[in-house]
Amino acid sequence: MGPAMSWLRTDDDMLDHAKWRRALRLGGDGVLTTWWRLTAWCSRRLTDGLVPGDMVDEVAELAGSRSRPKALEALLDAGLLAWVPPGEDTLELRLGRKEPTGLPRSSDSCLAIVGYLARNPSASAVQAERGRRAQSQQNRRDACRVTGHGVTSETVACSVPSRPVPAPIRSISSSSPPATPDAPAALEAPKPDETARQVTEVFQNWQAEHGKQRSKLDAKRRARIRARLAEGFSVEQLCKAIRGAKRDSFLMGQDPKSPRVFDGLETILRDAAQVERLIALAEGKGPSRASGPGYADHRGPGNTQAPRRREMTLAEARRQRERDEGSAS
Repeated sequence: MGPAMSWLRTDDDMLDHAKWRRALRLGGDGVLTTWWRLTAWCSRRLTDGLVPGDMVDEVAELAGSRSRPKALEALLDAGLLAWVPPGEDTLELRLGRKEPTGLPRSSDSCLAIVGYLARNPSASAVQAERGRRAQSQQNRRDACRVTGHGVTSETVACSVPSRPVPAPIRSISSSSPPATPDAPAALEAPKPDETARQVTEVFQNWQAEHGKQRSKLDAKRRARIRARLAEGFSVEQLCKAIRGAKRDSFLMGQDPKSPRVFDGLETILRDAAQVERLIALAEGKGPSRASGPGYADHRGPGNTQAPRRREMTLAEARRQRERDEGSAS
């Protein structure tokens, strides 16, 4: 890794200054390019705003151009640049506290950028900051002692974590009393990797029970399983609900009025009530929602409204499941 990059600093209203107005009037917009080239060179080389005389033509790219020499002369005439003899103390000039004297260029003179140190840090300040950052980075490396693959060679606790460490999440209901020495503490919520394992186990059970080996565990299915786990259902209960869905004639498309199969994971685990009903079916405690020829036998005499109410309920349930399947797809 190379040295830290230095940055140029300028005034946002410098073009409103009388010197810049004069330079732009004399040399056009090219004075900006010339000034920026010289200033960037000084910042990159850490020369504190001085350009050696034999480097000016190369840095400002004066060769082969008619506008750039004119721009350089405009900057000199406006007092933004100045030729200085060798060995002369130009600190006040580069701090912007002294006006240039307008000396002509000589064979051994240097070009000074007037006010450079008033806006930019000196070379010694830049080098000190780079050293401080390098030492700080080395201190962090020494503290963590990380190998090339990001694995610590030995157990070392870094002093400053990269992000706040969250407190453990505990599933404590509002009605539960606080934990005491005589009472067991509330169970901690499953760890993220444990929850991911449970989600995968439920999904694979659904694939096996309903022949969905080609289905993928997408974000919607993962969210539906996580929602039921968060409500307190165990993996065994969700798998039992998936198995119980095979005993629901409506979901399996055995209802004459709704031959469509609704065996999607999003429908089976739609909400807590659906899961509880399908668990009861799997345990043989709940009736299947079958309708058909045998349904009218137990209506009872004179109950003429029962079939209509049953049809309305099935229609509403069918529309609800169609909406669920549509949102899942």
